Amino acid sequence: MRRIADASGESAFLGVLTPEHMIRYVAKEASTNEVRYDAALSHLRPVYCTSIGLVILAFKPQREGDVLLRDLSLKKITPYTITDRALLRTMLARIRVQGYAEVRNANVNGASGVSAPIFGPDAEVLAGLNLGSPSSRYAKARTRMIREVVEAAGELSRQLSLGTAAPESAA
Repeated sequence: MRRIADASGESAFLGVLTPEHMIRYVAKEASTNEVRYDAALSHLRPVYCTSIGLVILAFKPQREGDVLLRDLSLKKITPYTITDRALLRTMLARIRVQGYAEVRNANVNGASGVSAPIFGPDAEVLAGLNLGSPSSRYAKARTRMIREVVEAAGELSRQLSLGTAAPESAA
């Protein structure tokens, strides 16, 4: 995680889906920038308005993702939170094609980020790797941050499929 945080200059988070269908950050490396996005590991986040949550939902087996989305209680967290199920389904289809999810101000007003899926040996989505930053910086670094998080998550997925993942090897 330190490597991707250092390379990007932004905060990196590893998140998983809880049995309650929330996102829990299980590891983080905060940016060294004085103005940065940081978040507590103990706080649970709604799956539908975080980039980690959206990328995990998108790469779950479609039937499982559809049931989960149907059963979620959707409420506005910020004015930018999307709560329309049809629009969320469209977003999930796009995420599956592009290989990453973005949110801008959807969970925390002023914070944006991008996440890519981490897959296990059986091609099952296990987690999401995120780069998060203040929205103003994200807008300027978006293309680079997307590339960095997709590459790092891909490397972690390859290592997991080979059984060679080490804590600081890719991210």
